[in-house]
Amino acid sequence: TSGLGIDKKTLNYSMYDVMKRRVGIKSVILKTAADNVHIAPANLSLIRATVRKYRSREEAEILKSALRSCNRFYDYILIDTPPSNGHFIVNGAVAADFIVLVLDPGIFALEGVESFERILADYNKRNNLGITIGMALVTKCQRQIFPFFSGDYSKDIRDEVEEITGKKVFMVPYSAVVIESQIKGLPVSHIKPYSAVGRAYYNIAQEIL
Repeated sequence: TSGLGIDKKTLNYSMYDVMKRRVGIKSVILKTAADNVHIAPANLSLIRATVRKYRSREEAEILKSALRSCNRFYDYILIDTPPSNGHFIVNGAVAADFIVLVLDPGIFALEGVESFERILADYNKRNNLGITIGMALVTKCQRQIFPFFSGDYSKDIRDEVEEITGKKVFMVPYSAVVIESQIKGLPVSHIKPYSAVGRAYYNIAQEIL
């Protein structure tokens, strides 16, 4: 939300209200400074949502049901889920046609993959679904991130994630362009599309398309 130039303090409604079924998603969607890019924003209210046990399939399909009212207006809808709340991860996964797992090249990245797959496996089993990871990204990649490690740690993470998921993994280089885009409230594609990170994301988009 902040990265697309939206002031969270000015929101009348947010995705928290949608997930609580207080309003429809059309009441939340806003235009951004980027042409043809709209956003259903979130603010700190989202933190108040709790992890649920999903006693029924309906609880995991709140977002999917909400999106039905606006699907026809968009060619693509990107669902960005918080990394630490199972409620939204499951709702996002259930609503999505294609899941992109985003990791950084840190020590605990592989644990994140295994945890996410465990969440999906548990929900698939209990609700007879077939949710799977479609692609993974390792972001903020640098050739050498530790002074005591002479190898390419990011590449090692990529190889292990590919082995765990059986899916293609893309590496996205660390770049100050990402920080610049966040400050300007515009996507990388709108400020420096031909930078190294811009080309990386372009190739990822082409792979998805």
